[in-house]
Amino acid sequence: MLVEDDTMIGENIKIGLELEGGSVEWLMDGHCASGTLATSSFDAVILDIGLPGKTGLELLKELRARNDRTPVLMVTALDSGGIREQCLACGADVFLKKPFDLDDLIVELQGILGRKPTGEYLYGVLRRTKGADGGASFEDQDPGAV
Repeated sequence: MLVEDDTMIGENIKIGLELEGGSVEWLMDGHCASGTLATSSFDAVILDIGLPGKTGLELLKELRARNDRTPVLMVTALDSGGIREQCLACGADVFLKKPFDLDDLIVELQGILGRKPTGEYLYGVLRRTKGADGGASFEDQDPGAV
């Protein structure tokens, strides 16, 4: 899943990951992302810190409070001292400062997913959805929505 409110950055990340064989679900608002993250599971989450609604840091804290260990890659243009340390202390796996090279983001994602850059799918093509009864079901996703 990608949570990024900047259209140009979001499009570039989404296209780049899809070209690598990934499936990307892209949301631009923290409140929408909060609901989706509470009901669905993803292989990894890319979170911008400065989002409308809820910040990426708030979303990360929600994930970790639920004991959700989904790998999280935080991105931000914020230049305030200590933001990197704060994100990592709250449970982020990787922190990238904007602007960053898309290849660096892909390598970092492959690293936290434990996958080597092979040109194969970065992400699985199934999305697990939590049902109202607490069970999980799987929906086919085309290789081209995280």
